Amino acid sequence: MALRNRRNAKGLREGLIWMYSCNAIFILIFYSFFFFDCSVFFFSVLFFFFSSNLCCLRRHLPRAVKRGRGDFTHTKTEGGVISMRWKRNVLRLLLLAAAVVTLFALPAMAHAVKLERSRELDAKTFHSVVNDPSKHVFVVFYAEWCVHCLRLLPKWDELAGEMKEMPNVVIAHIDASLHSEIGVQYGVRGFPTLRLFTKGNKEGALYQGPREVTALKSFVTRFM
Repeated sequence: MALRNRRNAKGLREGLIWMYSCNAIFILIFYSFFFFDCSVFFFSVLFFFFSSNLCCLRRHLPRAVKRGRGDFTHTKTEGGVISMRWKRNVLRLLLLAAAVVTLFALPAMAHAVKLERSRELDAKTFHSVVNDPSKHVFVVFYAEWCVHCLRLLPKWDELAGEMKEMPNVVIAHIDASLHSEIGVQYGVRGFPTLRLFTKGNKEGALYQGPREVTALKSFVTRFM
């Protein structure tokens, strides 16, 4: 009985390791695509994933132990010992996660968009540009590793090109992951964040509309 209990405990530990490994890999992949922008949806899915797995364990594990099949470590299957199958599955999932991150995250970081017409700001120049009373300054707070930012930045540079004939408008960008103190000061909680600092409002108006050049341009001209 004691041996069976120890085996059941070990099986439970392996089951928990398997469950949390799957969840961790799922989170890693999900986090790569939806960082910050879909935080509410992310945590909802996360809660569902953990709760469903826990419910599954609570329902099936006691029944398996009661029937003498709770020994996850030594139960024989057609494929051999279950624990070995778990190890192989965990390895496969880890490799899958690494492949996904390599396929999507690393190329995105390596091929960060270079902005030629938008004005680049940093912690030293940000306040002097934004607080210029003669300028409307439209700023995107971004991070180079953010997929959504990489999709927006080419349009942002196009916007800067279209607005260059308006001398009282500045289209600018700042890497808020690099200059995090600026992001904290202006309440940046996700990437990309767009704020328009008008002549009369240097606190910045948050833009939450479509991320298309036409919509962005209309938003700026509305304040002029």
